[in-house]
Order: sequence, then C-alpha cells, then structure tokens
Amino acid sequence: MSYSEEKEHSPITFGESGNQLVLLTAFALISYVLLAFMKMMWLYRFPPDIAIGLYYNDIYNQFALSNKLQTLLQRPWTILTFMFVQNQIWEIITNLLWLWCFGYILQQKGSNKKLFPLFIYGSIGAAILFLFAYHFIPSLSTPGSTIMAAGTSAGVTTIAIATTLLFPKFKIFPMIGGGIPIWILTLLYIASVIITGYANTTYLILIGGGTLTAIVYFLFYRSGYDWAIGMNKLFDWVGDLFNPDAPSKKKNMKNELFYHTDKEPFIRKPNPTEQRINAILDKINQQGMASLTTEEKELLKSSSNSNK
Repeated sequence: MSYSEEKEHSPITFGESGNQLVLLTAFALISYVLLAFMKMMWLYRFPPDIAIGLYYNDIYNQFALSNKLQTLLQRPWTILTFMFVQNQIWEIITNLLWLWCFGYILQQKGSNKKLFPLFIYGSIGAAILFLFAYHFIPSLSTPGSTIMAAGTSAGVTTIAIATTLLFPKFKIFPMIGGGIPIWILTLLYIASVIITGYANTTYLILIGGGTLTAIVYFLFYRSGYDWAIGMNKLFDWVGDLFNPDAPSKKKNMKNELFYHTDKEPFIRKPNPTEQRINAILDKINQQGMASLTTEEKELLKSSSNSNK
C-alpha cells in the first residue's frame, strides 16, 4: 500500500490531505492567475494594438493545444497543459462551480480518487477527438488555418457525466420532497454548455470528447476495470519519491539473509569439565538417573562422546 493511499469508500473532508477536488481547483486557479499576470505584463510592455496578439503568440499558444500535428510534435506538453489553460474569468468561475457540484458528489460517495484521473482522461480524450475532427472533417477548418483548444470544460464534463452514470440514484437536497435526482442537475449542466458554446465548434468538440470518455470509462468500470487505479498508483509513486516520511522500500539485509529460518541462529552447548562430570556421577549414585536435569544429561552425553 502506498504511503498516501486512502480508504476509497470513505468520504473525505475539505481540508483533508489528498483532497483531489481542492487540488484540481488550485491547479485551475493558479494557471489562470499566472496567464492573467502575463497578459498584464504584455499589455504594459507593448503598445495596446499589438500587445494582445503578441501575448497569444508568445504565451497562450505555448500551452494551448493546436490542431496542427506539427505544432503538437514541437510542443508535446500542450496535450497536458491545455486542460488547465483558461482565458476568461467567467469561464473559470462557471467551470469551477460545476466541478464542485459533481466533484463533491463523487467525494460523498467515497470516490475522491477518481476526480483527477477522470479530469485528465476526459481532457486527453477530448484532445484526441479535437485532432481527429480537424484532420478528417474538412468542413471544420480551411487549409492552413490554426485552431487552438484550451480550457477545463472537457475534464469537468467527464466528471459530470461519469458521476451521473456511476451514481444514477443519488439525490441532492434530500430535505426537499425527498431530494432532486442527479440527472436533473446533469441536464442543467448540459443545457448551460449548449447555450454557452452553441456557436463555438471547438468548444462543443471538447465537450463531446469529455462525454464520450466518461461513457467509455463507465463501461470499463462496470466490467471490473477502473482506469483511475493505475493513474493514482503513478501519482502515489511520484509523491513518495519526494516524501521523506514515506516508508522505505529498501530490503533489510539482516532480515533477508539471517532471519528467514525456523532454526535457531546458534545452539548453546555445555562445557563438560571434569569437576562438573564428577558432580553428576555423584548425583546419580545418590539419587538415581531420573534425578538428572536435561542439561545434566546433555553434559554427560557430550562427555561420553568426547571420550570415545
């Protein structure tokens, strides 16, 4: 068991170590703040008419995902960074609100460790669909055009759909008429997504990729295979590398070489001196052979063997 492994089936509290919902929120907010800071720096350094264009070329596009495979090969890290790149304040607020809605439900059902894997798998699945669509559907883009994909929407969608599929009977606000089914919350989320991005093809493709990933994850999960386990083991292994308090996995040579046996490491043998032997013989003459202790019998036996 890894040092940071938790009980999967117990709800996790807000401030508890290993809270993946808090970690996801922190990553998203930190990336947004850093990009916003860089944008302000570019607006300060360059004339207003070219500052935004330079910011997108120098900073934003270095972390967003391009539809061109050549660009992806030059910037392979973008397959992971694009999912945390958010450019608008209202987008990050909306996505984080939905993330907390469905992420909190996952945590209450004891599935805190599914949050990060679902977010990452969903975002990568959306990236694959994005690249596929813009390469094999000519109507989506004109030759030579560059389309950039970014945002947390795909990962949040994966968490939302997967949570609904995993716990379809879950209800929120149980004090209101027995509770509101989770699928109603999911319909509200889908409606908000469609209203927000109906004119943004890239956004809808990312949402579709996240949805498909959630469905595939659920089908595998129902068959007994949980994708989240492998990724969490990787996270735990990396975390233990930098954790000085983690138990050492080095072999104890003393236990490996000397103590894996049923036999005693040494046997204590009595020293049959002449004085001691004479005392035993006197005891036999006076009290008989049955009066000897085990040690005295061994001593007498050892003495007789040495005289042969």
